Amino acid sequence: MLALPRVHQLVSLVIVPAATFIGGIANLAAIVGFMVTATAGLPDTVQGLASGLTTVPQ
Repeated sequence: MLALPRVHQLVSLVIVPAATFIGGIANLAAIVGFMVTATAGLPDTVQGLASGLTTVPQ
């Protein structure tokens, strides 16, 4: 009966970092996709302005 909490702790120590890593990678992909979409098709002279404006809400 005493081993049960230790198993849950071990599982938590594996699942929480793995889920955090996966969530971080997904967030990175979303931000890169958002920036590429926001600046796609714009002239070179205004791409810096567009990327700066899209960084503000993040």
